[in-house]
Amino acid sequence: MRIFFLNVLFFALASCSQPSKDRELNSIDKEDVVTESNEIQSVVLEYGPGEFGYQIIENGKLLIDQQHIPAVQGLKRFKTREEAQRLGEHVKSMIQKGIMPPTVSINDLDSLYISY
Repeated sequence: MRIFFLNVLFFALASCSQPSKDRELNSIDKEDVVTESNEIQSVVLEYGPGEFGYQIIENGKLLIDQQHIPAVQGLKRFKTREEAQRLGEHVKSMIQKGIMPPTVSINDLDSLYISY
């Protein structure tokens, strides 16, 4: 009786500790999707008339929430959607090049024709 009980316990534990092939394939597929996509997006947000900002999102994760123009004193927002989009795309390209954290200077703002 004791041997029977130990055999049943052994097979029960062995079957629980080994994942099924379906579960194993699903976890591998999910990891591959995350590492292969590496998608970075720049999204413009409107806070009110003539008040814009941008977010940088990587694989659905918020990296940067830029509600104000960086590199200038005060809390000034972008005056147009296009200005926010230009700087958001510039920051996105820096991240894609491996520049982290991306730093924006007054020269960057001037070269992108962003009014501040």
